[in-house]
Amino acid sequence: MKQVFQCLASETGQDMYSNQFCKTVKKIFLSLFLSFFLCSASADEKEGTNLFLITVPYKAEISINGTVMAEKSPVLLKNTEPGEYRIVLSKSGYHSFEKSILVKPGENNIFRLTLVPDYLKIELPDEDKISVNGNTEGDRKSFILEKGVYTVAKEDKTASIRPQYKYQHLIDSLNIVIPVFTGFAGALTFNELNNPHYSDYPLSPFTLSVYAVNTLLVGTDILLHFNRAKHNEKLFHFDTAAAENNAEKTMEEADKLFDESDIDAALAKYLEVISQNDDSPFYPPALYRAAVISMMKNSHDDASLFLETIINSYPLPELYDKSLKNLAEISFIRGEAEKAVKLLQEIVFVTDLYSREEIYQRINEINSAGNQTNEAENVIKLP
Repeated sequence: MKQVFQCLASETGQDMYSNQFCKTVKKIFLSLFLSFFLCSASADEKEGTNLFLITVPYKAEISINGTVMAEKSPVLLKNTEPGEYRIVLSKSGYHSFEKSILVKPGENNIFRLTLVPDYLKIELPDEDKISVNGNTEGDRKSFILEKGVYTVAKEDKTASIRPQYKYQHLIDSLNIVIPVFTGFAGALTFNELNNPHYSDYPLSPFTLSVYAVNTLLVGTDILLHFNRAKHNEKLFHFDTAAAENNAEKTMEEADKLFDESDIDAALAKYLEVISQNDDSPFYPPALYRAAVISMMKNSHDDASLFLETIINSYPLPELYDKSLKNLAEISFIRGEAEKAVKLLQEIVFVTDLYSREEIYQRINEINSAGNQTNEAENVIKLP
């Protein structure tokens, strides 16, 4: 060990052997120093480097550099390694989307990506009734059809839309063959029962084989019918644009009621939006507004549920930080000071709503107050 320190302190050793030894020691220490420096630099670059991936519509499957994520969009990836990534998005009814993105160090990198529809929209406003795949759809006049071949028939004021199944010809053939085989097997059975043959079995092997083939055909027919039903169900979607127009209208009504201080009626409207399509762009803001009203009504369980849904499933830049802040305040009111601090530490400052000094000060206040929930002051505002 003494010789190592002498090598590090001197330029050269006293002889050839010690000189070579000192060079090796210095190389090792230089490598260790550079490794430590590079690791520290890499950690510093990752710290505070966040990636928001938002798709229109939501709930798209995300693949990053060939690895499919368990979560669907929108997602927030914290402390991400800076650099270039290859993003692939996929969602039923939309074209796959590929894009290379550059994640810059020390920033909140926000990417909003729009998927292109891969379907046909049809509208039949003049029809009294519309039958889709054999089911009457009431007042719906607009539908979205994915790729496929369809048959559209109109009679009087009723329109019928039915997809053509690719194995329909096989089903049609089985519908002819199965009755024939069933009749043939019945005729053979009748003949053999009335004209006994010399055998230990009441039916001959040939007749039994006919029954076996007929059973196989019936089983195949059932499987094809089941598969056709699943196939047809996937092809039809209600017009999401029409649904979003309704959601937008309901949101406007709810906001107006909130401005008029009719929070109960406003909450009912927000919940109406939440109960509809979770792909809608109005779904996350409805969740947040419902959380705010629930906090005003001291319904902390409901508010926590709404806020946690945003944080975990809809981490949008405009909602993420303030959802964490409000959930932290709820946790503090409940006496969960440690949880409140952890939630505040998760804030990424993606908007100018909060400053770092403000959040650090609040953390210090919570740490000082401990579990004394009666000192908490909960001021609710709807941005």
